[in-house]
Amino acid sequence: MHKAASKILFDAAVAKLSGRLLELRDWKLNSSEFPVLDITFGTSAPDRAFRARFTFDEWDDLPPSVCFLTTAGDPARSVPRDPKGVINTGNHPVTGLPFVCSIGFREYHTHTSHVTDHWSNYRGKPGYDIGDLVTKLWQAWKKAVK
Repeated sequence: MHKAASKILFDAAVAKLSGRLLELRDWKLNSSEFPVLDITFGTSAPDRAFRARFTFDEWDDLPPSVCFLTTAGDPARSVPRDPKGVINTGNHPVTGLPFVCSIGFREYHTHTSHVTDHWSNYRGKPGYDIGDLVTKLWQAWKKAVK
C-alpha cells in the first residue's frame, strides 16, 4: 500500500483512541506517530502494566507487527500468558521474542505454523481494524494478569 494511504488510515483510526476511551480502559498512548502506536495497558497499576508497540507500516496490506515492551520501553523477554494463548510466551522464529499468536497480527501470519493462513483472508473484514486489534490484545492482557 502507498505510504500516504497507510498514514491516512492509521491517523483516522488512532484519532478514535483518545479521551474518555483511554480513561475508561486505563490506557496510555506513549506514541502515536505513524507507523508506530506505542500503548500501555493498566497504567493505574504499574506492577501489572503491559506495554506494546504496534507497527503499522504498509497498513492495511500487512497486519501490524507487535513488540512487547518493558515499561521503560525495551523489548520484553518475559510476558504473562493468557489462557487462550493470544500472548505467546515462546520465542517467535523471526524476532526471537514473545509474540501475539492471533489472526490479524504479523507475527501470527509469519509464524511457521500459520503461513498458510493469509492476512488477505481477513483484511478489511469486521473485527480486524486497528481499534479491534488493539482491543483484542488488551483483552488478552487482562486475562493474563488476573
